[in-house]
Amino acid sequence: MLIAGVSVRALAESAARAGARVIALDAYGDLDLRRIAEVVAIPRNGSGAFDQLAVARASRSIDAGAVSYVSSFENAPESVELLAKGRTLLGNSPAVLRRVRDPLALSRTLPKLGLHGPTVRASAPGAASRARWLLKPRRSGGGHGIVRWTQGMAVPRTSIVQERIRGGAGSIIFVADGAAAIPLALTRQLSGDAAFGASGFAYCGSILEPHHPELLANAIELATRVTREFALRGVCGIDFIARGFVPYAIEVNPRPTASMELVERATGYSIWPAHPATCARQIEYPVARMLRGARAGATAWRCSPLPMRRCSRTEKPCSTRATRWCSATPPAGSRTTTCATFLPPVSASRGEARYALSSRVGARALSVTPPSCGARGYGLRRSRDECVAGARERSRADRRECHLPRLRVRVR
Repeated sequence: MLIAGVSVRALAESAARAGARVIALDAYGDLDLRRIAEVVAIPRNGSGAFDQLAVARASRSIDAGAVSYVSSFENAPESVELLAKGRTLLGNSPAVLRRVRDPLALSRTLPKLGLHGPTVRASAPGAASRARWLLKPRRSGGGHGIVRWTQGMAVPRTSIVQERIRGGAGSIIFVADGAAAIPLALTRQLSGDAAFGASGFAYCGSILEPHHPELLANAIELATRVTREFALRGVCGIDFIARGFVPYAIEVNPRPTASMELVERATGYSIWPAHPATCARQIEYPVARMLRGARAGATAWRCSPLPMRRCSRTEKPCSTRATRWCSATPPAGSRTTTCATFLPPVSASRGEARYALSSRVGARALSVTPPSCGARGYGLRRSRDECVAGARERSRADRRECHLPRLRVRVR
């Protein structure tokens, strides 16, 4: 099984857990990935971007009967076509990618399906417009390259202008067979959070948390109608902004997403068997109970300006106990200093989960202000003081119960 993408560790671990032999085409070559797969590291080009076409060309020399892809191949249908030549493609076809990843086509389709989404334009809005707008790349990913659009800014051919919707950012993860969709989880998206080393609109993590039944029902309906319209297959995700209990679809991710790892850690199930099964239109894998059995948990990405401290002999992080909740550990000598930090499943509100996460990845606990826990559609309303006190108590109790020390990240 060949898996290609910017970072394939999560999907490769899921496939290896299910018994598959994995060959990974990856831009990072994390130590975690090297333990469970044969890794072919593909460095980024001179500008720092991930070249999907170069990766697809490199894959032609690899003997593999099947191939799957993760970010950011959904933005390069021609590279997926080359990647899948002579192999069984476990994922959405290039034709599907061209339709569902076109932001203008998606914006026109959603109202026809009775769904909600922001207004999208290829040109600058008129001066009379009172809406707030964002300038986004057409081939978007991870929130990178998104800026606030102001009157007078030019709109390049490679970008679009999207209406900015007020609300909470979320995502629904589901498996689809081209006609039906089974939900796996609803997660809250973290973006631009300075506590996790991010800025602007850059994605920096997800929180798996209790959700309102009405929001869940609307999100499932969103996934089902989009699946039927675009014939999605395999594990997919839809990012949305929740205004009350109504999800406004921002973009469709027609491939396994980073948030799927939360579901696996919270339920103990491997999602991988559902991916090839649904690509073959066999939606028999018992994934529906994963949603019912998921406990609250969280993951966040922390970007540190300094490399992680390692043992010079083993190339492993010096705190081996911390690896129980750390993943995506970069190899020794790597310029990459980002790792994934997981908060073990706990019963906590979103404010408490974010507070505990920021404490664990090295942020100053007393300086982190948890957001108000009263966002519509995402649980009960609680005061800031209750969030802080609850997070501190739960964090202490969790450390006593799981014996996990707090990571101390050295910051210059």
